[in-house]
Amino acid sequence: MSRYVSSFLISSTIYAATIATLFYFLNSERCEAKSEMESTKVVKVSLLNLQQEEPKEAKAPTTSEPKKEIKKEPIAKTEPKKIIKEIPLTHFKATPLEEPKQEQFAKEEKTENTVSKTTSQNNENSIEKKEMVNEELEEKQNSFFAGLRERINKNKSYPESARRRGVQGDIEMKFCILENGNVENIELLSGKSIFEKSAIEAIEKSFPIKVDKTLFTFPKEFKITIAYILKGNS
Repeated sequence: MSRYVSSFLISSTIYAATIATLFYFLNSERCEAKSEMESTKVVKVSLLNLQQEEPKEAKAPTTSEPKKEIKKEPIAKTEPKKIIKEIPLTHFKATPLEEPKQEQFAKEEKTENTVSKTTSQNNENSIEKKEMVNEELEEKQNSFFAGLRERINKNKSYPESARRRGVQGDIEMKFCILENGNVENIELLSGKSIFEKSAIEAIEKSFPIKVDKTLFTFPKEFKITIAYILKGNS
């Protein structure tokens, strides 16, 4: 009895194992088929999405360029050419040139000589006149300056301090005469300062004076030497 039971169990386990293996293989094939179907579906869906997402190329707007107006240039009218008739040289007569006469040359030389003499004489006369004017001007200027020196010497007074000590000598003064005849800018250039005050007073007392504007261009600067000498020593 035990043998039959054991063989039954063995055979039943073998049948169960074979059935289980068959069932396993069938299930695995079905799963693989399902997975293949799903993968094909996913690929198709992704391809569809990609095709939908691709942007369409934007067409550039076509702008119609304005047609250029072609201006028709006016046709220049061609004037008919003027026909110039050639004149034969036989119609012109050659006139011989007259030779200048010797008398005409002599007259022209005389006129040129007279003109040169007159111009030279005029130049000499103008130079002489200028020299005369300059000499007269110098004489007037010298006379003006001499009269001014005499006037200042008359207004001069000998300083008492210099008289007591017996001091004497020459001093050089500078001053400027204005256009209205007044004086300014009186200065001592050289000499003993003991005589400066006396010399300034003498110059101030000598002005204003009448001024000849043709002699100098004013304001005019002058320099004068004033001598201080005691009467007993003169």
